[in-house]
Amino acid sequence: KKIDKIVSLCKDLKTKDWNDIYRQTIALRQHNYDTLFNKEKLSEQVNKTLISFLEFADSRCRNHRNFPKSYRTALQKCSYP
Repeated sequence: KKIDKIVSLCKDLKTKDWNDIYRQTIALRQHNYDTLFNKEKLSEQVNKTLISFLEFADSRCRNHRNFPKSYRTALQKCSYP
């Protein structure tokens, strides 16, 4: 089904005026540029993702009996806000 939708979209796009599509996507392209090429915003998002992953890993591993004691001790010393 996904492939059929992609093929359908491609066929539809071939019939469209590229100038119209370009004008209709100005705001979206500007948002993507502002977000993806802004080092501060990108760093903020990367940090949020890493923190979320570490908190998830911490919650999954902290009480796991096969988790090495040294890691468990290190994680117990960590504090999250």
